[in-house]
Amino acid sequence: MKRFVIYMFLQFYVIIVLMATSDFINKKLLLASSASPMFKMDRLYGNVPHDEIAILGSSRAEGCFAPLSISSKAFNYGLVASRFNETVFHLEEVLRRGGNAPVIINLEPWGLTRGAFRGDYRSVSDVPAVKMESGIAMSYDNMIPGIRFYGELRRNLSWTISGSKVIERGAVMLKSSRSEDEWGKIRDSSEMVAYDVDEDVKSRLSKILSSNHVHEIVFVVAPVMPFWWEKFGSKLAFSDLKEWLKTFPRVCVMDYSCDNEFGAEDFFDPIHLNEKGARRFSEKIRCQLEDKKIISSGE
Repeated sequence: MKRFVIYMFLQFYVIIVLMATSDFINKKLLLASSASPMFKMDRLYGNVPHDEIAILGSSRAEGCFAPLSISSKAFNYGLVASRFNETVFHLEEVLRRGGNAPVIINLEPWGLTRGAFRGDYRSVSDVPAVKMESGIAMSYDNMIPGIRFYGELRRNLSWTISGSKVIERGAVMLKSSRSEDEWGKIRDSSEMVAYDVDEDVKSRLSKILSSNHVHEIVFVVAPVMPFWWEKFGSKLAFSDLKEWLKTFPRVCVMDYSCDNEFGAEDFFDPIHLNEKGARRFSEKIRCQLEDKKIISSGE
């Protein structure tokens, strides 16, 4: 009986050590990959250069903005499935850094929406701004050593092995496009995202923009497929939102939603560019930023 207890204890001990070791290694690997939501939040709330040009937003930011095609100082903090309330939270942090670097924000045609936070804040959970933000909650699986980092690490490794995506300073750009048949099916089945402006999100954004007198804040609308824009039924409301943003100091709005220079070969789906389209789009942004003297030529 004594031997059995010792054997079971050793088995349990080995499992705990392996889980802790796996957890430590996986965390280190995730914090070394700019595609990881954990890396992005760790960087955003860490000691980054004051002259960094932050790109904020959702998956359309992450996949449509190629940082190095805009500036060597740019970093993409876009998060898949995040809503605008999280983007506003990140904007507050960027403006707290000091310096006077411009900020690029992905503006969605469907408004200023609210939703669950998608960033991985585990490594910065002690940061005061993170602790006080009501939208951030740690799930139980985020607390289990050996499990909490595994899924995300596996996803990043699959991207690397398959070669289907290009990772560049936080951006995750898809390489492929669609065939004519695939586009036909997507066109017939595509559904519109409901337009919404959450008043609390709008109020919080208004306070931030009103108090900013240092940074140029550039709201950019990425291209969408023409058939998607034709179906979009909130064009007037979106136009009003853009005009409202322009009333704030040091705010610039750049709308490429109807840019006919982008064809089907530049898109992965109706609202996301592929790598080819993202680089062309980002170069256009860089040229316009240079023309407006927001960034220096060749920066």
